[in-house]
Amino acid sequence: MYANRLIETKLQKLFKYFPVVCLQGARQVCKSTLIETVFRGNLQTVTFDPVQDISGARKEKDILQIQV
Repeated sequence: MYANRLIETKLQKLFKYFPVVCLQGARQVCKSTLIETVFRGNLQTVTFDPVQDISGARKEKDILQIQV
């Protein structure tokens, strides 16, 4: 079950003024769930997880480049 957070309104305001916003925090505290819930899939997101990044970079050299 999703719990509403105080930061939701602040995130929405930030995205009105800035094209890129970094949301960081400890592992598994629902950062991705927060973004998906607040913006309902209307954003392009990038997750920087060292395990996934290293594994992906070894398989595909351009994994961290984003096509806009």
